[in-house]
Formats: sequence, structure tokens, C-alpha cells
Amino acid sequence: HTYINQSKTGLAKFGLARFSRLYPLHLLTLLVVTVIQFSSKQWFDTFQIYSQNDLKHFLTNLFFVQAWGPLGDGFSFNTPTWSVSVEIVVYFIFFALLGILRKTKIAFSLAIVLGMRVLINLHPTLGDNIFFYQCLMYFLTGVSVYFVIVLPKPVFRIPLLLGLIAIIPFIIPDFRNKNISLVVITFVCTAAYLDTFPLANRLQRVRIVGELTYSVFLWHAPLQMIILMVMMQFDISHSIAQSPLFLLFFLVLTYSVGYVSYRWIEQPARKFLNNRFMPAQ
Repeated sequence: HTYINQSKTGLAKFGLARFSRLYPLHLLTLLVVTVIQFSSKQWFDTFQIYSQNDLKHFLTNLFFVQAWGPLGDGFSFNTPTWSVSVEIVVYFIFFALLGILRKTKIAFSLAIVLGMRVLINLHPTLGDNIFFYQCLMYFLTGVSVYFVIVLPKPVFRIPLLLGLIAIIPFIIPDFRNKNISLVVITFVCTAAYLDTFPLANRLQRVRIVGELTYSVFLWHAPLQMIILMVMMQFDISHSIAQSPLFLLFFLVLTYSVGYVSYRWIEQPARKFLNNRFMPAQ
């Protein structure tokens, strides 16, 4: 919504905002995982979880292109960042579409999603890069949801949101159960709708959970690697991971590390980069 509501957005400003938000923590976790993996290889003669940890894959991760076409040839280092690599391309497609999105709103964003579905049906080989198309389609679905909840006439919001919930799971290609997509999209639409009410202003502290998602996402795999190394060192059975208490421990650990990372790494790095390099208005 930040960019949709701006009358004009420069490419340099947009690019730096995305870079300062995503890259510092990506670089840090990449370096941490590099140390973890090669320590594991040295001590236990094996990598943890992901095995393609060579120079080539380090460089593709370093430049955030590890999921771009033929460069995305396997899981390596902090593998979950593959999705962020895809999102970078989607962000700049969104930037290119900003002008027309501001004018046509939901009509254009939804038309692109429908058009992409038709294109995938006509050219099945596009499925080779299905994650990219899914990411772009879900992103534009989110844009469509935003346009619905800011409609000046609230009476149209619920019918249009119900319409999105009804059609989106069957438009976006998904290798998983359609019911899962339906539940997720229903949750997103419901949360977006409730956010328009005054009550949402009283839940500001809850928003920190959303702010931590990127940090939690990038730290969960490194933490898993460390836990696996500890289990190997002390000969602890992997069956412990089936315990609900272990799940609770892992969630608390991950969100605690995520909070520390967000508060003392992500935010300071983003502020420094934006203050130092952000172009003048």
C-alpha cells in the first residue's frame, strides 16, 4: 500500500527500500550458515539438511539469484531464501506495473492473474518455473485484496472478498491440496477486512508477530542445523522432534532469535542504508 498510495515512485528509491529490507539479514544468515555447514563437514563429515554448499552456490546465494531459472539447480546454504530470490523479480515487475495499477486498481491486478492462468494452460512447459508464477500470482492476489478493502463503499467489500476466496484457489496452480489454499486465502482476506475496523488500532503490539516473519523465516533453518549438530554430538535421538514440547521449544527459540535479529540487526541496518543512500524526493 505504501507504493500504491504514492503519486510517483522512483526506481532508485524503490530498489534501495527493498535492498535495505531484505539483503542485510540475508547476507548475515548466509555467512552464519556457511560457518555452520563447514563446521559440520569438519566435525561430522556431513552437511546438515542441504548438501550443495560449494562456491558456485555460495555466489548465487550471495547475489540473491539462487532461484533464477537455470541457476536454481538445487537446495544450498540457507535454502528457504530461494523464495525471497523469486520475490525480488516479482517486486520489480510490481514496480513496472505501478502506474497502471494506480489507475485501474483491482481490474488490472485480477486480469493479470487470470491471464497468467490461461497462459500456463496453453503452455504447460511454463510449469518448469512454477514457483515464479505462483509467487507473482499470489502477490497480485494480495494487491487485489488491498484494492478491495480500501474501496470507498464498504458494502462492496465482503462480496468481492468472498469472490476472491471462491476463485483464487482454482486459478493459481498449486501442487498441494486446494483446501489448504482455500484456508490460507480465507484467513488473509478475513485478516485484511478486520484490519479496516478501529479495533485493529488497539492490537498494535500483536503486529510485531507480522514484523518478525522475515527474520523468523531466515533463521529457522540455521537453528535447525545447529540443533541437529548438537543431537549428533550428544547422540540424541531424532524422535525427540516428535514431542509437542520440542515444537514449543523450537518456536520460542526461533521467535526469540527473530526478535533479537529484527530489533538489533534488521532495523538498524535498514535505517542506516536508507539514511545514507536514499535519494532525495
